[in-house]
Amino acid sequence: MRERIDKGCEWGILGLTLAILVFGPIAFGAVRIVESIWIYGGLVVILVLWAVRACVRDNYRLLLPPIAWSLLALLGYIAWRTQNSTVQYTAQVEFFQIAALGIFFFAILDNLNRSESANLIVMTLIFTAMVLAAYAVYQYLTDSQKILWVNQPVPYRGRGSGTYICPSHLGGFLAMILPLGVVYTLTGRMNNLLRVFLGYASLMILAGIAVTISRGAWVAAGGSILLLLIVLARRREFWIPAGICLAVLLFGGILFGVKALQTRARMESPTGVGSQLAGRTDYWQPGLEIWRENFWIGGGTAHYDLRFHQHRLRSMQNRPEHAHNDYIEAFADYGMVGGLFIALFLIVLGCSVVRIWRFVKRGGDLGSKPSNRSSLVLGAAFGLVAIAIHSAMDFNMHIPANAFVAITLVALVASHHRYATESFWIKTRWWDRIILKGVLLVAAWWLGGFAWGLHSEAKLLNKAANYPELSAEKRKLLLGAYRIFPANFSTVLAIADIDRKIAWDEENGFEDIAGTALLGYRQAQALNPFSPYGYLGEGLTFDLLKLPGSATAAFYQALILDPQSYYVSAHLAWHFFQIGQDQKSYNWGLRSVARLPVNNPLGWAYVKAPEKRMQEQGLNAQAGSRTIP
Repeated sequence: MRERIDKGCEWGILGLTLAILVFGPIAFGAVRIVESIWIYGGLVVILVLWAVRACVRDNYRLLLPPIAWSLLALLGYIAWRTQNSTVQYTAQVEFFQIAALGIFFFAILDNLNRSESANLIVMTLIFTAMVLAAYAVYQYLTDSQKILWVNQPVPYRGRGSGTYICPSHLGGFLAMILPLGVVYTLTGRMNNLLRVFLGYASLMILAGIAVTISRGAWVAAGGSILLLLIVLARRREFWIPAGICLAVLLFGGILFGVKALQTRARMESPTGVGSQLAGRTDYWQPGLEIWRENFWIGGGTAHYDLRFHQHRLRSMQNRPEHAHNDYIEAFADYGMVGGLFIALFLIVLGCSVVRIWRFVKRGGDLGSKPSNRSSLVLGAAFGLVAIAIHSAMDFNMHIPANAFVAITLVALVASHHRYATESFWIKTRWWDRIILKGVLLVAAWWLGGFAWGLHSEAKLLNKAANYPELSAEKRKLLLGAYRIFPANFSTVLAIADIDRKIAWDEENGFEDIAGTALLGYRQAQALNPFSPYGYLGEGLTFDLLKLPGSATAAFYQALILDPQSYYVSAHLAWHFFQIGQDQKSYNWGLRSVARLPVNNPLGWAYVKAPEKRMQEQGLNAQAGSRTIP
């Protein structure tokens, strides 16, 4: 009976693991909690099944190779840095996502370390990648403007993105899977029909990478496959297949190179959003500045986007969210200490691959006999090389679907320690199993509770977005979201904005409502002291209350926090216009439109309005203008 329960739990964990790996990429990369809640729900069930296995197995052993200990050390440091981060809501959400990846790693390592499970996971990943690549090719050939049932963002049209919103993230996913397909095709132990299928799947995945028109994905896939071919070419029987693969890569590069240059020219044209997507160094330099300011421990978990304002370049006027370089963002968030922990993890992973490879290759040399074990280790290792290269040009580790696939490959490689040595097995006694069961159930309770809280908050916020701006229903929904996560500064700010706008429309008794708005803005400032928006709202409210001195101080505080922002400059122009200082208003308006000439109605309004009023007074605004740095 115990064996049947144990076997059933193992199959349940395997099924849920496959479901997570398939659902994530299909669900737009699982970047929204609306979709990712299903992933976290599946992970909660995995933890419960794992706890049952720990109870019913008499001779329960844990596999804890060096890579597992290095990951635990990294997770421990991130947990400590999260607790000491300034903006707790953002930090805790980020840590929740990272902890989920760690739990997934250990679940696979401990429960799915048999060859059958590992091969089934690999085949599922290859099949999923093939389907998404085929869909991307269809989008590219038909010039489709849809991603499933949603519209594709305008800057990405003309490129294949599969079920991902951004084509580059599809490229990152496919680049991880391509080495697996190539290696299994050439060196795997399987029948000819399956080998032919895997060969066609690999070609389709390669085509999918090509139609993403993502230069980062091309470099990542090309670099990893080139290194893989060098390893395979050590055996004479692989010279011809390696040469064919190299020819396909060169042909694909020439075929789509012209298209990539055309797409790059379109994205870098001076037309609003497109121009803001052109220079990745505009994201990188502020990240390096944040790291220099907080060299040893970084700015805080997920604080790159929060601290970006103060280091914004004049050319970058949109919200970055991520640094488009996972390494720079990691140093910005976690500092040199965090970078060392990450480096330790990567070094241990590389050493583990080398050590495992010596044992899993059949007959003492590559290619002497087909082997799925050696194919998996080699393919997964170069898949991780691909995502490591691509992460220097994008933020794949912040796309849940890609991060879950990457940690799965790490776990599959680590699980092959069981073939190299018995040294990393830890036998458990009955009290060890009780402790383990308790840890797993507590982790399930925490993971499920936090995920459900995020999901409930997101539902209320999404519903609130559909109501008119000043409606009572909108404010009520925002208050409901606030009760779930009181530390979410964005929700506090949104409620304060509603109160301020209601006060602005009131003729009598508006002072009390404005006072409530001020309390909300100050709470938002306390929750996120790096954001200028709480001070902008405070300045607007002080102007409403006819307190120009306090308003000016609040607006200048916002300027200190975001000195290069067109939006802050536009609000300063508005403020000085309200208090009758037309020349200052005009100058700040010019500063705003100099930073963002298009899609900036507020800035242009307060270039034209003070200029017109000064003309009516017989004054020349341009004569008195000066450049504001």
